[in-house]
Amino acid sequence: MPDSKSAEKFKHPYDTPVSSGLRFPMELAAWIAVPWWAWEVSGPISGIPTFLILLTIPAVFSTAGDKRQVIVPTPGPIRLVIESGLFAGAVLGASLAWSPYSGVAIAVIAVLALLSGRRRMAWLLKGAPLPME
Repeated sequence: MPDSKSAEKFKHPYDTPVSSGLRFPMELAAWIAVPWWAWEVSGPISGIPTFLILLTIPAVFSTAGDKRQVIVPTPGPIRLVIESGLFAGAVLGASLAWSPYSGVAIAVIAVLALLSGRRRMAWLLKGAPLPME
């Protein structure tokens, strides 16, 4: 039986279901489009490692209070750099691997994700201080 602490619902002080819901397709786009493009350029020798790197970095490097489970504690601004890299990779990868139109579609999702997540981004930029309870 899990302890009560792990069974509690994770509550983020500045994230919303909309912003996290829009970040997820951006991560998926990066995980798919960038390795797809790398595979087209040089085959599995770069496609597979690219996928593994893009999947591992955001999963391992997290900011305390931002995720339920933090493997390697990372300052908020560094977490923003990681996410910005994923967003840029998703847009560029979709444009190069598929079509400019798919890049534009991913860019629109990115803008919506950035707008809906501005409170979380400001919190991360400030170093992600945990609110007093």
